[in-house]
Amino acid sequence: MECEELKSTIVNWFGNELECHGGADSFTAVLPLLKPNGDSIEIGISVLADRSWRISDLGYTHETLYLGGINLDEESDRSDQFERLVTNHGLTDQGSELSRIVSDGDLSGDLFDFVSALQSLLSLQ
Repeated sequence: MECEELKSTIVNWFGNELECHGGADSFTAVLPLLKPNGDSIEIGISVLADRSWRISDLGYTHETLYLGGINLDEESDRSDQFERLVTNHGLTDQGSELSRIVSDGDLSGDLFDFVSALQSLLSLQ
């Protein structure tokens, strides 16, 4: 197998595994990337008026950590780590939902940066 064949195989697999639900201005993507509990990572993507995008975790990160026994409302090492990771990855934490506004230029790269941030946060579990 050559590099180009490997790339094509991965792109085809990813395309077959990716699910999208919704419309043109806002949709949900179920990625073939997993949380530590084995569930797929699901994100929301919305186009904003200035042709930028809002990527959201739809509240699943807070929910997953809470169900895993981590209370981010209490002062602890994990809640401190959570706050540092949110800041370091440039995320906005609205109390129950994490998001990031990105420009129209490289949505796919920004999307994977966002998912990487979610995986780092979920590893606190």
